[in-house]
Amino acid sequence: MKYALVVAIVVAGLGVGAFFAANALLLQSAEPPSMDEATDALDADRLAPLFDGVVAGLRIVPKQGQQYPYDMRCTTEQWDEWGGVEPGYTTGTEIDIPAISGYDIVAHQVAWCDGRVAFNSVRMTSLNQDVSVTVVRVLADPVLRSDIPAERVTEVTVNGRAAAYVQPIRFGDGLFVLSKERLYIVEDFGITNISLEGRGDILDIARQVVGGDR
Repeated sequence: MKYALVVAIVVAGLGVGAFFAANALLLQSAEPPSMDEATDALDADRLAPLFDGVVAGLRIVPKQGQQYPYDMRCTTEQWDEWGGVEPGYTTGTEIDIPAISGYDIVAHQVAWCDGRVAFNSVRMTSLNQDVSVTVVRVLADPVLRSDIPAERVTEVTVNGRAAAYVQPIRFGDGLFVLSKERLYIVEDFGITNISLEGRGDILDIARQVVGGDR
């Protein structure tokens, strides 16, 4: 079950990436970059030194072969999973995800262990479907196992709270985007992860999510 959850997380977070990246490129230029240019930019990012340290209270370490990005606060390895578009499983819990103005929910997934919901993921698209946002809230220690180039990690502030910001892969004087834009916020319960694809304002979305905290 744990492996299935890993696959589902990847699909929820990355499945529409190519579509939105392509749309972003076409929106921003009548002459999108060549495949070779895009490949070179992705290769340079892949070979860049990885971040290994603490930012905004979050410890980010390279994956080192591990599949799961979070250190879950669970005593068992067994997960129960559910996927759909009904968010009622998490309503009123500490990992509830508030509605985002201008976005519709298109996918929802929860997983629970030790008798409580421990993972909540909601994917939303803008009304004109040119922006995709995924918000994940998870009961976990403030550790993220992810291969992120150090040059793309920085600290920002959201509603007065520190957040780890991961810039997307940009090239062509910053006009072209080839990956998701991400924010990580350390919470009392664990971690909130917000990722965006398309031409949206991730900080505005994050302010709505943080503002919906109990």
